[in-house]
This record gives sequence, structure tokens and C-alpha cells, in this order.
Amino acid sequence: APRGFNPEHLQGNFQIASCGLVMPNILFRIFEQIRVRAPKLRITLEHRTPHIWTDLKEGRIDLGLTTDYEVPPSCRKTLLFRSPAVVLMRENHPLLEEVAAKSGVLSAEMLEHYPRAAVSINTSGGLLTLERAVTSGSSFTPAAVVSESGYDLMPLIERTDVIMLTPLAGAEVVREHYAVSWLPAASAGVADFEVYQVWTENKHLDPAHCWVRGLVEGAVREQVSGETSSSSLI
Repeated sequence: APRGFNPEHLQGNFQIASCGLVMPNILFRIFEQIRVRAPKLRITLEHRTPHIWTDLKEGRIDLGLTTDYEVPPSCRKTLLFRSPAVVLMRENHPLLEEVAAKSGVLSAEMLEHYPRAAVSINTSGGLLTLERAVTSGSSFTPAAVVSESGYDLMPLIERTDVIMLTPLAGAEVVREHYAVSWLPAASAGVADFEVYQVWTENKHLDPAHCWVRGLVEGAVREQVSGETSSSSLI
């Protein structure tokens, strides 16, 4: 935000579209800042839907927090965090024993033994899910169940043999609320997740928009650095 900008005068509603399990904790961190410094500003967190780019262009969404898959060239973006992919599953899942018997090395073939859940982010070509951003070139079968919200899938993950590919940063957050475990997915050919914040050119220099983007970046640094420093999977 420019020098002399005072967020106290901000009011209205700021719409954020998000696809990640970690994002509710990011919202919690920026909300405290907004409550104190911009008490008249309201934040709405929505699911990242297949029409996010249209929503950004037409002003229904102010900021997208998502992978950079198919980001239009007309949009601005900046990397928020990179997090290793893990396979999220219930505690005592049979895949844990299967991998332990193979000296701790997870393979793509092992993942095919279990139904997979995924978060829907797009409707064009290939896998229609968040996981396609980290499985490009792999021959994984399509997910058995798909939802626009990762949290809608958590009871299924916690109580059945369904598994899900997710960033480690998101798995750490989920464990606060659900009885889950995970395994690193890199050995199965799954790349790291990269999450960006994306916005339109006409909002780039808007003082309020700059200020909120700065809050998001600071919250992500605080959230992700705390999790990765305490994890043995990095």
C-alpha cells in the first residue's frame, strides 16, 4: 500500500476465492489484522470454482488463492508458498503398512490400490481437479469422488480407505481437526504444490487491494514457516 495509506477508512466486502485446506488458517490470521486496523472491511472466503477467472475479470472475486494452472496472461500472480505433496489418509490406513514393508518408499502403483478424493478447480481438459497441477504426465486414474471443498471430503478420508493428494501445509491444518495421517508423495512421481495469489491488472495498484495482498503474504509466511519448521517430512 502507498505511504500514508490508512486502512481504517476501508469499508465494504473483499471477496477471496480459495481452493486449499490451509486457507482457513490464513483467513484466521488476516482477520485479526483486519478487525483491528480496518474494522469496517468485511472478508468473504469462497471456494475456488471452475469459473474463477471470469469471476475475477467481472469483479465478483477480488483475489484468487490457487495453483497457477491455466492462469490467464491478463492476470497478475505471485507465489505464496511451495509445499511438498503428501498422500492424506485416515490413521491406521493399510497403505501405511504397505509402504513400511517397502522400506518407506511409496510408489504410484500403491496409490492405485485405493479410491482417491480430489478438489475440483476447473472444467477444461484432463483431470478436473487440483491434483492435476502436481501429477502432470502421470497415468493416475481419475479421482473417485470430487468436491469444490476439501473440507467436505475430510469425513470420508477420516473414516474410509479413500486417500487424497494434498500439500503438506494443508495436511498439518487438517490434523488439528481430524484423525488423519500422511506419507510423502514425491517417490510416487507427485510434484510439490505451488499456491499463488492471483488478481486482475485493474486492481494491481489499488491501495486497499495492495494492503490485503500484503496481509495474505505475511499470514502465509507465518503459517507455512511454522509448519515446515516443525515437520519431519521436509
